[in-house]
Parts: sequence; structure tokens; C-alpha cells
Amino acid sequence: MHIYDDQIKLSLLVGTDFRVACILDIFKLDFSSNEDKSLETAAMEAGASPEDILATLNRYLREDFFPESSVQSITSNIVTIHHGFLWKTLPRIEKLFEHIALEDELEEAKRLFFKVAENIRNHSREEEQRFFPALIELESRESQKQAISIETEKLKKTMVEMENEHSSCAMAFERLRLLTSGYTWNRSDKADYRLLMQQLRILDFDLKLHIYKENNLLHSKLKQITQSIEVPVND
Repeated sequence: MHIYDDQIKLSLLVGTDFRVACILDIFKLDFSSNEDKSLETAAMEAGASPEDILATLNRYLREDFFPESSVQSITSNIVTIHHGFLWKTLPRIEKLFEHIALEDELEEAKRLFFKVAENIRNHSREEEQRFFPALIELESRESQKQAISIETEKLKKTMVEMENEHSSCAMAFERLRLLTSGYTWNRSDKADYRLLMQQLRILDFDLKLHIYKENNLLHSKLKQITQSIEVPVND
């Protein structure tokens, strides 16, 4: 799905996909009271860029995703859509934190973000370099019924570790939301502050989709594959 026309009414836009409402909320567009306005008009009134909103909508709505997708397609989607986004967005937010004269409360948010950003980088590298390739290999061998017990058990342990790291990341962002009053930090009218809060909201939204795909789609595929293969159980 692609949204090209910024003259589309919000009432029509929101009805196309449930994710649209989440994305509009990121940019603080009140679609419930502005449903007869065009996307462009509502964006300008909210102090947001229509071009940024369209780009975000197109990025997240350009394809549908279903549980029956292969491991290869799921991992490719995650790496292209979400990891690619992380490599660009994490340093952008770090630079904003560095350049802004921060209030005391945001100093804690800055320290927390830098810590979680490094954890996210390490986690993503581990997935791209080891975990994802191993899952793809396992899926290809499933059809040949050549899975080996020790390999599948190791992957399941890695999966648990990854999900624990996902939980830690989610908890860190819960704390960030608290420290920034839900990414609204309204004690300053400076553009850099507003941009920082907007970038944090977008990252938070992306991570929720990212983690959902891994925990509920990709990891479910691992469970299905291991259950479908007759693997000897060690005593």
C-alpha cells in the first residue's frame, strides 16, 4: 500500500489500515477532530512535515506481513526495514542529545538512551551475523530432514536470550517515555527539542513492530520447524 497524495482526507486515510492511526499519533495529528481536513492541512497545523508523514506511512504500509512467510523473507524484511532504520536513526538521536543543552531530567534520558542504543547495535549485529543465517540454514535443511539435535537446541537457547533482550529494551523505552513525559517534553519550544521527541516516538513505534515480528513471526517459525523434525532427545 502506498499513500502518495497529501490531499487525502484523514477520515479516508485512517480507515485504510490500523497502523495509520499509530503513525499519525507519532506526529501529534488529532485525526478524530480533523477528519475532514487533508493530510497536508492537518500536518501543517500540527507543526509537522507532510513529506515526513508520507515517507513514514509509505515505509510501514508498503507491504503486508503474514505468519506463513518463510524465514528468509521474514529476516530479510527485518534487516531491510528495521535494522536499516536503526543504523540511520540511532546516531541521529545521539547527535540531537549531544547538541541540546539538556534539563536535569533529560540527562538521565540521555544516559539511558546511549546505553540502550549500544545494546540494540550489539543485538542486531548478533542477529544479522549469526542467528538469522542459522535460522535460514535450519529452514533449508528441514525439507531434507537433516536437522541435528545440538544445533536446534542451541538456536532455541539463543532465541530465549534474544527475547530476554527484547524485554530489556522494552523496559528501557518505558523508562524513556516516563522521563520525557511520553516524548512530549514541552518545557522548551526549541525546534531541536521537538525533533528529538519526534525521533524518539518514531523509534519507539518502529521497535514495537520490530520486536513483534521477531517474537511472534520469526521465533514462531523456529518452534514450528523444530517440532516438525524428528530430533533425538538427549537424556
